[in-house]
Amino acid sequence: MAIIGTASLNAQGLEEGLIGYWPFDDQSDPASTPDLSSGENHGTINGEPEIVAGATGGGGDYAIQFDGADDSVTTEVSLLKISMS
Repeated sequence: MAIIGTASLNAQGLEEGLIGYWPFDDQSDPASTPDLSSGENHGTINGEPEIVAGATGGGGDYAIQFDGADDSVTTEVSLLKISMS
């Protein structure tokens, strides 16, 4: 399974209610992924997922491919708490 973020699919107005936008294109820190929304819910990359070409295949367009065993991306925000409020 791959979660794909691409430059061509960027959030336009950072839609109302958006709690995070992680395009995975910034590979400057292999242990984290920045949140480009105003929420600043930056993600921590766990395990050793593979960084692969994104949907467009263009330079600077990346995705994260998980192995299905121990790879994940976590944030400090709880999606359950947000959805229930």
